[in-house]
Amino acid sequence: MRRFLRTALTALALCGAAAAVPARAGEIRVFEPNAHSLTGELAAAEEHYVPMDLPAGTLLTFQFRRNKKADKNSAFVPDAELVGPDGSTVSIPSALLNAKKGFDVKKLPIATTGRHVLILRGLGGSSGPYALKVKAKYPKKLQGVLDGVTVLDGAEGPLEIPFAAKPGTKVGATVSGSKGGAVPDLPRVRQPNGNAFGPPQQKGKKTGFTFKNFEQRGGEFGTYAVTFSIDPETAAGERSFKYKVSFKFPKAPKAKLVYGDLVIEPLVTSISPNDVPVSVSVVQLQVTGRFFQPAARLFLKMAGEPDWVPEGQTATSAGITAPIVTLGRSPGLWDVVAANPSGGQRVSSRALLVRPPTPMVTGVEPGFTVDDRTEATVTLTGTQLARTTTFTFERDLPGGGREVIVPTNVQTAPTGAGVAVTISPLRRPLGLYDVTAVNPGPTPDVPGSNATTATGVFEIRNAPPRIAASTPDRNLSGGDFQMTIDGAEFEAGAQVVLRRPAQGDVRGRFVRINGAGTQITVTFDMDGKALGSWSLVVENPDTQQATRTDAFSVPSLSTSASLTNNVLGEPAMDLAAEHDLGLAVWLESDEGGTGGTSWKVMGRVFDSFLNTWAGNAFPVSTASKNAASKRYVTVSYNPDVDQWLVVWTEHTFAGSVNERTRAGLTPTSGTIYQIYGRRVNTSGGLVGSEIDFIDSSASATGGGQVYDTFEYFNPQVVYAPWDGNWYLTFSQQWDSISVVNPGQSTEYVNDDWDVFVWRLDKNDPRLDPNFHRVVHRTENHEGDCLAAVDADRDQLFIVGSCDSRGIGALNPREIEAKWSTTSRIEPGIGGSNASPSGVLQLTSRATGEVENFTNPRPAYNTTAAEYVTVYERIDEGGSGKKEIRAARVDAVGRSVVGSEIVIATDASNDLILPRVVYNADADEYLVTWTVDDAGGTPRARGQRLSGATAAKVGAVLDFGSAGSGLGYVVVDEERGSYTRVFVSGFGAFGANRFGTSLTLELFE
Repeated sequence: MRRFLRTALTALALCGAAAAVPARAGEIRVFEPNAHSLTGELAAAEEHYVPMDLPAGTLLTFQFRRNKKADKNSAFVPDAELVGPDGSTVSIPSALLNAKKGFDVKKLPIATTGRHVLILRGLGGSSGPYALKVKAKYPKKLQGVLDGVTVLDGAEGPLEIPFAAKPGTKVGATVSGSKGGAVPDLPRVRQPNGNAFGPPQQKGKKTGFTFKNFEQRGGEFGTYAVTFSIDPETAAGERSFKYKVSFKFPKAPKAKLVYGDLVIEPLVTSISPNDVPVSVSVVQLQVTGRFFQPAARLFLKMAGEPDWVPEGQTATSAGITAPIVTLGRSPGLWDVVAANPSGGQRVSSRALLVRPPTPMVTGVEPGFTVDDRTEATVTLTGTQLARTTTFTFERDLPGGGREVIVPTNVQTAPTGAGVAVTISPLRRPLGLYDVTAVNPGPTPDVPGSNATTATGVFEIRNAPPRIAASTPDRNLSGGDFQMTIDGAEFEAGAQVVLRRPAQGDVRGRFVRINGAGTQITVTFDMDGKALGSWSLVVENPDTQQATRTDAFSVPSLSTSASLTNNVLGEPAMDLAAEHDLGLAVWLESDEGGTGGTSWKVMGRVFDSFLNTWAGNAFPVSTASKNAASKRYVTVSYNPDVDQWLVVWTEHTFAGSVNERTRAGLTPTSGTIYQIYGRRVNTSGGLVGSEIDFIDSSASATGGGQVYDTFEYFNPQVVYAPWDGNWYLTFSQQWDSISVVNPGQSTEYVNDDWDVFVWRLDKNDPRLDPNFHRVVHRTENHEGDCLAAVDADRDQLFIVGSCDSRGIGALNPREIEAKWSTTSRIEPGIGGSNASPSGVLQLTSRATGEVENFTNPRPAYNTTAAEYVTVYERIDEGGSGKKEIRAARVDAVGRSVVGSEIVIATDASNDLILPRVVYNADADEYLVTWTVDDAGGTPRARGQRLSGATAAKVGAVLDFGSAGSGLGYVVVDEERGSYTRVFVSGFGAFGANRFGTSLTLELFE
């Protein structure tokens, strides 16, 4: 008596149910008990397989006999084994066996639903025919109690009652709960393939439901289940449910078949290996189990791919060995299909993973970023990187947990060698991060495969400081100065230094950082430091630095530069502060030697900070129109149009060509001085054509006033910030002319002078007919007028040598309401010794003094709201030489402050051409003049005055050696420094800049 052997069968749990394979014509797929009888011929050492689908609860009876026609002398010894769907051998009690002519088994209980295989073996003797009959008693009902089912408040089922059935089985079920308890509802029937549906003809009960004769169609053999749900509102605590399920199995037609009619499927118990990299050239795939027939083969399948049939397979009853080559195959989960030659096959779904290529990160560029950025692009290089590769940047946190950054915007290089990813480092924890690369499986339920991690290859650092701007960028005066640095990520405790190669760092003091970390104020002491460029360095406490190269410079101050060997004269200049540029203009005789009658107006742009020329000298106006001299050159910069306007006077003929007449007017004979101008841009280029301001040939302007037949002197042009235009002041001489004023009595004037002011359009600087005025008329005057701009009160302050009585001042904006566009208003006409109306008398003539007030120049003190006017005055009671004197005026009260101030005297020489500027940084005036040496060696001199009292500060300043005269000074208001130019008799023309301390050593 042979024992039935137990065999492990795990493939069903691993691979799922067998896929249906159509049988060939005349073939029977499984042996059906109660319907089929089987005959065959079994040889020694041979096995025959009889597959049967049995529900749990079946009582199985079968009889195996040697066929009556078998050879009586044959030593046919059969054996048998019953293998259940779980791979185990079904135990058959020995009392049930009878092996004289075969064996009998009676009422063997079947405990598991599924495919059972009866194995018939020939153990010895010759071949012999056999006959097999099998009878199955299927279960008719299933009943019991679902005890111990706990349904908590708010929870729902479904609960389920499994049962074994096959297509065509009619099923009925009744489910009921305890009285007053939770009521089950919503019955459903779930098929073995997972599909669920509600059975028809349901009948509800107060405590449950019932249905009858629900026929299973279109499904497959296996375990079905009745499922139902519990109303959570009525379910509380422990509930028990009674159930009863009845079955009515279909009958099958009886038939006799031979062994060859059966189709047996291999039983797969293991697949090894089940995980193979895609780049493997050859690997031996082992599929093991039972029921493999000779010549069984396997192949692999995946949706969207052609079937993969390995070559060189070998098969035994226990399995198949197949060499496979993954190189060139698509990564993913492949089905492994084992097929017997009889037509039965077993599909192990998704059983072999062809792993995607292993990614490898070998480089990270850049290797760090900072935590103040919302985005940072990082390029990862390595091998096997693809668009489907996913990356994470991770690090462990000191307090536990892990910081994970998932990149976005993955851009993969075509070769797969590099990937650019975008991460957000903003406010992430600082430190080193690992970079993990994963090439995922082809479907969502496949875990990420072939992941590699590069450890500590990327760092998020604290953001370094950033310098956007720093002011000032230069310092001339030496000593302490304060710098403002704008930027970001400045942290408390940051150090600030100025650095220059081969020099010691200049460390900033009094470092203050605003709360946002965007601005630093710091004080540096550059006294005695090396000339040239210095770099600015800001270093945070974490040692991270920001450097701004050449952020600051200590300039060297050059001496004057020689321009020409011709005779020079009358310098003037003005600054374009936003460009750190200035324009110097002067008169130059082009005949050499002692000069001549043909002159040019020359100009040259200079760097107002570095004291260097920014270009070559160029003519603003070429040779004089009538071989006569030019005079009175002046210049003003207009920031609204970014241009300078240069103005001068020039001799022209007053003959019949230019004569303009009116009743009672007799022009001056010979040549007369007219006023001309030209614009210059900050590149030193001329703009537009030369302007003849006095030409009134087109129409009489200014209320009947005719201009181009009279003499004009000492023009001055200034920029008015209140309207963005230039204003032009000048003096006009009427020599031996009788004038008839419309609506006024006839006046006879001998050597009469008027003061004019014109407004010039900034875009086309011609005179403005709506602001073209005579602002003062004098008698017997030999002098000039000049203006200072008072931006605090939006007005001009005009001074002039108002006849022999001294220096007078007036403000045309104060009397603008009296002006008319159609009549000529001349305020202040009075007796020879009376102060004219509208004129503020700054000085008075002493007894015996005649015509001794000339060349007045005003400046406005923005700190004290005062005007200071300097001028020449002959010391008639002493040396008889011209002295430099000054007068103060309260700009608010329009009154003279104090008495006349004597600034400089010289018993041997005239002091001439005074000029004055106010420096708000130093709160002082600087007055310059020329010593008119009788020996022909003019010298430039200067004197500082207190801004508060106009008292002299320090000694007289010597601005150059003998021969340097006609000094002209302007203030660089950005830096509180001065710029000066001077000329000497033959060609030495220069520009120097010096600080508020006026340290003469600065321009050695």
